[in-house]
Amino acid sequence: MPDLASRSQSARARRAARFARRLLCAIALLALAGIASGADERDPPPARRIERPRFSIDAGEIWSADSLRVAVQVVIPHSELLFRPQGDGYVAKFDLIVVLLRDDRQVAGDLWEEEVRVTSREDARSGELSFEKTLILPAPSGRLKAAVTVSERASGNEGRLEQEVAVTEHRRDRFWIGKIWFGRCEADSSGAIDPLPERPLVSRRFGASQGSVCAWSRVLGPVDGEGRTAEIVWRILDSRRQVAHEDRMSVVIREEAIPILIRIPIEKLWLGGYELWIGAGYEAPSATRTASFDMDESTVSLDHNPAESISLIRYIATSAEIEEIENAHPEERQKAWEAFWSRRDPTPGTEVNEFKAEFFDRVRYANEHFSTLGPGWRSDRGMVYIQYGPPDQVESYPHNVDGPPYEIWSYYDLRRRFLFVDYDGFGRYELYTPGRR
Repeated sequence: MPDLASRSQSARARRAARFARRLLCAIALLALAGIASGADERDPPPARRIERPRFSIDAGEIWSADSLRVAVQVVIPHSELLFRPQGDGYVAKFDLIVVLLRDDRQVAGDLWEEEVRVTSREDARSGELSFEKTLILPAPSGRLKAAVTVSERASGNEGRLEQEVAVTEHRRDRFWIGKIWFGRCEADSSGAIDPLPERPLVSRRFGASQGSVCAWSRVLGPVDGEGRTAEIVWRILDSRRQVAHEDRMSVVIREEAIPILIRIPIEKLWLGGYELWIGAGYEAPSATRTASFDMDESTVSLDHNPAESISLIRYIATSAEIEEIENAHPEERQKAWEAFWSRRDPTPGTEVNEFKAEFFDRVRYANEHFSTLGPGWRSDRGMVYIQYGPPDQVESYPHNVDGPPYEIWSYYDLRRRFLFVDYDGFGRYELYTPGRR
């Protein structure tokens, strides 16, 4: 292993330099967001259950003129429910318990007996179709927990999820932006905006074939006479905090909360994590809110950002395969793309290409864990993880006093080790380069 202690610069000087760089980076990010002053709220990610029955929930405060309330969204894929034949279709029955807790004491909630009917076995087993329900509960102010239990008596399956919710009695001397809810865009000829999406997208994972996706929120602000026009700015930020899309709208601030609806340009976005940032104010944004979402692997195609898609598969493709795809006639490129994945399918003829699924699971992991000043799949650790999978052993030295932080990844069966060094102090671990300081 290289002698990391031979760095000529002292550890104290390095730490001071890293601190200065981080400070400058933080200042730059604040400038990018356009935050003048005021609250900067961030919505927590939705809660997902990874054991059966698998389902997702999202919860948050919603405003009304005379009461405090919490909305709880529940989404359960049909494939997680037990459907039984009944009449000319299939029926699934389960109990849905939704409660609000303060210090483990119930302050609101109830039990609902639910029934889902479908006409075909395919719909009953579908992972694309789902049960969706939004419940609105009265709530006291303070920090609460929304607890959701799904219980099937017939199968004996039961699962529970919790999510924290902050409920606030908002003053009217400043701007506030409400929780951001995602859902499928709905056509409304009246031009009115519903307070919540009718068809929620709780997972916040969108794809090229998702259809239109919208975000709902509300704005409160200080009332000035009969009403004053405020500016709403919203941006889509990528993993490098660069603006992928920006737009704005004007609203007249009155006594009641003003609903806003934002159409997410998913056709312009590619694989990876993004943030929706909303700012509101009279002269400049004085309140902001941020919510994260992901674009899935369906955006990796030759029809959707082909240059990035080809760059991604270079980790596993041969030079001949890349040349075949790049040089194919436009009408034949998609066939070459599909043939690339088919050649790696361990079970041809089945619905799932296990190799492709595993590849994108690794890409997703890389984006979630190694995205520092760039998408995780482009990082050195992401590249190694995508090519070789999770290491058998990781030796991490984040507080190395004799030099920069570093990690050692070991793959026993492959008899390979990789050394990653955080040269610049931003957490961007790079493969060790001899002689680099």
